[in-house]
Amino acid sequence: SEAPDLLAWGLLERGGSESLLGIYGKALADLLEARRMFIQLHMPGAAAQTLQEIGIAYRRLGDTDKAREFLNESVAREQRSNHKETLTISLIQLGYADQESGHYEQALATMRQALKLVPESGDRQTRGSIQMAMASVLNDMGRHPSALTLLDRAKRNLVVSGDNADMGTLEFEYGRAYAGNARPDQALLAYNRAESAFNTLGN
Repeated sequence: SEAPDLLAWGLLERGGSESLLGIYGKALADLLEARRMFIQLHMPGAAAQTLQEIGIAYRRLGDTDKAREFLNESVAREQRSNHKETLTISLIQLGYADQESGHYEQALATMRQALKLVPESGDRQTRGSIQMAMASVLNDMGRHPSALTLLDRAKRNLVVSGDNADMGTLEFEYGRAYAGNARPDQALLAYNRAESAFNTLGN
């Protein structure tokens, strides 16, 4: 149909998929072109949606400075529009970027902000994922007892939600926490469970 708005949406969707698959160069080319087209078409809301995906792609690529630039812009816009669901995702991704750039205290603060947006009786899978991410930061900081406490909470939420996709990562973080607490036997068991879960998912 040569409809430019549909082409822009298609580029956004394809770029997100390429980012997930690790094809970062093509992902960024598609996502940045989608953003350019949305701006040219005077579709500011659609253009704003690209911010999160571009930030995630830069984070996965390892360019945390560019990732934080786009994700901070995404967070600011979502706070103004009160889009809590997308704001939660942007905050989680910003927390990952902070963690990967060594800003651990900032990462924890950002992830706590995301956690506050999810009611305890609400999305248990999202709460569990955030708690697991925070435990990973605590492991990086050497605060292994605190990491174990958070991992137990994360596990309860993930089990209740019926989500198995994060179980490999959960067991991996348990392994790190046990190892840091001088519990090598439990660490090895957790790492073995993590390996099995990753193999099952092809991760």
